[in-house]
Amino acid sequence: MDKSKLGDVFSMCTLMMHDAVTDFYENIHDDKGIPISSVDDVTKKASALKSRLLSEVQMVVDITLEYGESHAR
Repeated sequence: MDKSKLGDVFSMCTLMMHDAVTDFYENIHDDKGIPISSVDDVTKKASALKSRLLSEVQMVVDITLEYGESHAR
């Protein structure tokens, strides 16, 4: 893998994070655009967002480790 490919993966992951945050924003509003006020609902939606973000961050770390290992030889 070269640095260009590494950059492509970084880009993909950060775009996925951006999409996750946008989805979260939309999900904490009802279909009329009014913010939801249920702490339980917001907490569940925030937990789902954290999971999505952590997954993408872990992908960045993993691909960076893979890149480092392939270039350490």
